[in-house]
Amino acid sequence: MEKILIIVVVSVFIAAILFLVLREVVTWYFKINKLVEQNDEIIRLLEVIAYEQDDEPIKELELEVIKNKNDITTALFSKRT
Repeated sequence: MEKILIIVVVSVFIAAILFLVLREVVTWYFKINKLVEQNDEIIRLLEVIAYEQDDEPIKELELEVIKNKNDITTALFSKRT
């Protein structure tokens, strides 16, 4: 019984490691990681455009980002709430 339990635990551990390794290879091959980065950048830029259309000065936002060393999305969300 103990031997079967050890085999099951080792098999699950090996399967988990294989899953993690193969997942990285697949995301690299299909460039999924890069697509996610590009989508994040697009969202950030769209938030900037939406903020600019609210007729509020963008310079104030830029100063807040520089002072607090935040990214622009953090500054945008703190401004709107």
